[in-house]
Amino acid sequence: MVSSGQAQAEASRELVQTMYDAAIDGETERFIACLADDLVVIEPSYLPYGGVHRGIDSFLALFAEVGEYLDLGTLQLSGLVADGEEVVAFLSVRSVKDRSEVQIAERSIVRDGKIVEMKVMFHELGGLLADIRR
Repeated sequence: MVSSGQAQAEASRELVQTMYDAAIDGETERFIACLADDLVVIEPSYLPYGGVHRGIDSFLALFAEVGEYLDLGTLQLSGLVADGEEVVAFLSVRSVKDRSEVQIAERSIVRDGKIVEMKVMFHELGGLLADIRR
């Protein structure tokens, strides 16, 4: 028997998986469909594009800034861990300038079938650190 907590975790995991699959496949509409209109994205403050970004339009504008430092076409999802409404994704991407691998964990919160919050945490900055110090 599946508990309601397990069912919530699986639904949250599936939504976040769909979002990353859409991002990797370049399917913008399917990607956006996973997000709440009032989405909040929190990037580390030490990044040039760091801070709190509110709403889908702000989030999409953030992609242009991120693309100056990270090659989003190299994004790879290596795993997801879900617990209720929270999902942590383990990702890697290449830096634009030196092509080194950057390791990221993103915590997403899911409510009412949409992602309402994403918090980005970097484990291994690779060449990104040199890029942001310039």
